[in-house]
Amino acid sequence: MSHRKTGRELTTVLVSRAPRFVYDIARIGQNIVDRWVISRAVQNGTPVVLIYQYGRVASTSLYTSLLAANLEFPVYHVHTLSQYRANQGIYKAKEHGRRVARYLVLGKIVGEKIISLRDSPPPQPWKIVTVFRDPVSVMISLHFMNVSRYFAGSLKKNGELDKHKAIEHFLEILEKDDPSGWALSNWFDDVFYNELGVDVYKHKFDKDRGYTIINDSIFDILLLRFENLETGFNEGVAKLFNVDKQRVKLLHSHLHKDDKYADLQNYVKNNLKLSKSSCDKIYATKFAKHFYSDELISKLTKKWSG
Repeated sequence: MSHRKTGRELTTVLVSRAPRFVYDIARIGQNIVDRWVISRAVQNGTPVVLIYQYGRVASTSLYTSLLAANLEFPVYHVHTLSQYRANQGIYKAKEHGRRVARYLVLGKIVGEKIISLRDSPPPQPWKIVTVFRDPVSVMISLHFMNVSRYFAGSLKKNGELDKHKAIEHFLEILEKDDPSGWALSNWFDDVFYNELGVDVYKHKFDKDRGYTIINDSIFDILLLRFENLETGFNEGVAKLFNVDKQRVKLLHSHLHKDDKYADLQNYVKNNLKLSKSSCDKIYATKFAKHFYSDELISKLTKKWSG
């Protein structure tokens, strides 16, 4: 379900596009508010809700949807919960003259609180929502999110990118790389486990429903497969928060969507053809085997190998 942007979303868009000094002032104010709200929640024993995952898997839509559900808990959208990673990101942004994203400061603030929660678990577990996706789809989306970085040698002077070179780019990566070494394949071990202390691979995943809830002393975690988002989000979130399913609706939103390369990205998705042997390697990783059924792996293999 699509929706009109809320006042909060419009404000976010305006701030993100504002001159640098306006952006910096707005962010300082937002950081103060965020720290106060999170500290107050910890003091009162109120659960904090975190949409926590890597990029390009509908995190903005999840954030918008949970806000719209009026769950009476503070809701945040982050990509890291590590003070170290957050500080690294903040340092690099400042070093290169870029704007410091809110999620980095949030990651630093929340990361501090999580350390204290390990020593003194909250009366009510925090709620974590994490969505993951077919690694081939994520790889394509991530590269089109930063065309100037990944396609630097192929861009024309006007910023255009030849569709055949785009296909060759992904063939070079997906056919020759070892998928077991991809950051996407190892995210739950290298990032999720290190930052939350929860090993998802010790918990059976419901491959039929496409979601599972893990209950920990500190966190209640909803793991949701992107390919089941339309049904799994409503069901999973309703169970996670113990609310009626009718109260939860998935709203599709992307505040920072750039359509400049949308047609080219769709072309790649529709025309990229990998060898079956490459698909077999991609879907034989620990990640794929744990979260995807044999039937779904066969469908994805057929989709990408044609």
